[in-house]
Amino acid sequence: MKSGLFIIVVLLVMSGQLLAEAPPSFGEYWNSLSVNERVTFLSGYRSGFAQCLSGITDILELPLTDSASEQIMQLLRDYYIDDEYIDFMTLSKTITNLYGNPANSYVELPEMISIAKYKIKGESIENRLLDARKRALLEHELLLELKKRN
Repeated sequence: MKSGLFIIVVLLVMSGQLLAEAPPSFGEYWNSLSVNERVTFLSGYRSGFAQCLSGITDILELPLTDSASEQIMQLLRDYYIDDEYIDFMTLSKTITNLYGNPANSYVELPEMISIAKYKIKGESIENRLLDARKRALLEHELLLELKKRN
């Protein structure tokens, strides 16, 4: 009886170690969210991005002039989204579609948001996806190497 319990404990510990070595699957996380949660996530992400850009001007004690405000909005349009151009539901569906490909599962969510934006605009995303996949693999390999050292 004790040996059976010991084997179960060892198997649980080993499975936990194997799971700890796997990189986070952003695709699995995204797909576990409901449609409303995805849209809410994107809305909050955009707000955080905008606040971050505005906060930079505060930290640097720069006045937020109309020109600076327009530059912040341009950054949002270039690097993330602007409600005038892309709605959250379209972005959410595009991200879901991209994460439908298992090869994209480990691409970090912020990067996938950016890639989805380019897809919506009709731009080619193949090179961006390949680069994102390579970065995800490299991060996983670095994580494993760090764990070996500890």
